Amino acid sequence: MLLCTFHSCCSDSVSPLWARVRRHRRILSPLAVLQADLVNGGKLLGWDGQIGALESGYLADVIAVTGDPLQDIGTLQNVSFVMKGGVIYKK
Repeated sequence: MLLCTFHSCCSDSVSPLWARVRRHRRILSPLAVLQADLVNGGKLLGWDGQIGALESGYLADVIAVTGDPLQDIGTLQNVSFVMKGGVIYKK
């Protein structure tokens, strides 16, 4: 599964995302945790139309994980690769 991350929040590492996931996963569903971190933060900054989609002109970094984080949020710990600025970085 590919996840489009909030560009300024997690552009250099997945670690900040995982730290927030660990804090909130006991009270929120996996979908709610991801939306809160990856979508709602950008909306609060007024970035609607600039984030939240894998489309040309949108700000996004992409992580690829094996599995479905909506079923098991722990899959976010096993990142296959990160794409930043169109360049793929592997572990």
